[in-house]
This record gives sequence, structure tokens and C-alpha cells, in this order.
Amino acid sequence: MLQNKGSNGLKILVVELVRDLRDIEAIASSLVKAWEKASRQGLNDLEVNGAAHLLENFYTAIEELFLRIAKDIDLDVPTGEQWHREILQRMNLDLPEIRPAVISQDLTETLDGYRRFRHRARHVYAPPVPDWQKFSHLADEAENTYRALKESIENWLLFLSAVSQKLP
Repeated sequence: MLQNKGSNGLKILVVELVRDLRDIEAIASSLVKAWEKASRQGLNDLEVNGAAHLLENFYTAIEELFLRIAKDIDLDVPTGEQWHREILQRMNLDLPEIRPAVISQDLTETLDGYRRFRHRARHVYAPPVPDWQKFSHLADEAENTYRALKESIENWLLFLSAVSQKLP
């Protein structure tokens, strides 16, 4: 499948994924700042909503990176009601003759917590002001989660770069 993309297409994808990682890093950095402030002095309702929004953005940016891989490498994007869960699970799969797994099972499980939070936060049954105690662990772990994601993606990009060097 990678051969269908061509060397230039793969090189473009590498640059786009690196850019996506920078965007995710910026969101993670904002989350860390919100968490540090919350740890020192607490957050008012507006700040809690802002932190919740950052958590949503954090996972959404990660999901967009995964969608880019599914579209450009797998040539198949999940559809249907469970597509958010499926795209995450798919990134954990080693797909012979297509690509190696992008992330580990442990990282998949960690990211699933962010996915589930985003789902709850986006739907009307969520309270107007999310309970900080119920999601603060996600903000607390955002920096480590980002580091694990970055390491996984950078390792995966080494594979992609090596393949692109072999293509015309």
C-alpha cells in the first residue's frame, strides 16, 4: 500500500505528521499550565470549562493525526457510530504489508480515557461545569501522554521515512 503513495507523498505525510505533533504539544503545554494553576489555587468555573475544552482539543488533535494515517496509509477510514473508538484501536494494529502498529496497547488504553472524556464532555448529559476531580487525572497525565505519543509517532515516522527512501 505504501508504494501507491510514492516517495513524495510519504515525505509530505511525514512533514504533516510532524506539524500535527507540534500542535498537540502546544495543547499539552496549555493543559500542563492549567493543571499547575489548579494544583496551586484551584480553578473557577470558567477556567474548569477552559481546561475541559483543552482536554477535548488534545484528544481531537491526536485523533486527527490518526485519521491522516488511516486515510493516507491504510486507505480506509472507519465509519459508523463507533468510528472514534475504531480509529484509536486501529492505530494499535500491525497491518502486514501496509504498516506496523503506530502506538502500543498501553498508549491505546491511556488515550481511550481522553476519548471517553471528550465524548462525555461534548454531549448534553454532561453538567454545564464539568467536575474537575473527575478529569483532573487526564490533565495531570497530559504531558506524559504527549511524550509517549511523540516517541511512538517519531519511531513510526522512522519507518515511514525509510520506506520513502526506497520508493521512486
